[in-house]
Amino acid sequence: MAWRLYDVQNAAWYTDTLYESRDACMQVAHGYMQEAHAVDEVLELLAEPFDPSDLEETLMEEEP
Repeated sequence: MAWRLYDVQNAAWYTDTLYESRDACMQVAHGYMQEAHAVDEVLELLAEPFDPSDLEETLMEEEP
């Protein structure tokens, strides 16, 4: 299963990068959140499972 970072505050995927495990995804999220904190910003990221079929459905819905 692939994992992806979700930005809670903006209700959107944080990046398009996919990770092989939840742990790897959370490690990267922790780094991003620490960087944001260092410049007095708040970033709340979650590791969410990514299903490629969800992307296909979204793209189909966006087509006119």
